[in-house]
Amino acid sequence: MGIEIDIFKSEPDAICQSAYWYDDKIKIVLNKADKVKRVYLGSFWNGSGLQNPDTEKLLHAEMVDLIKELLMLPKNAAIRKVNDLVKRARTTKVHALIVSHLCNEMPPDEQDLQ
Repeated sequence: MGIEIDIFKSEPDAICQSAYWYDDKIKIVLNKADKVKRVYLGSFWNGSGLQNPDTEKLLHAEMVDLIKELLMLPKNAAIRKVNDLVKRARTTKVHALIVSHLCNEMPPDEQDLQ
């Protein structure tokens, strides 16, 4: 007995149900994805070729795009980390300015006056 997770709604669910009989040919990978920005088509066949040669240019272009995107992952991860660091530094600076302002606005303690 397998565990089913209902992540699909309406149309995508119908697509997945219709693709059920081809599950040995279709693989879907969603890794930490809330939304899918791009779906790549591909034929990972080591045989004699495609059954429909009209789609060969499309599948080749999709494969090239996918490989380019996969090669860009490390660079994009580094850029994302730098952007996150800059965002945290800005937040820290704003927090420090607010705390400094609040400290200056507070009345002095009696112990500080002695």
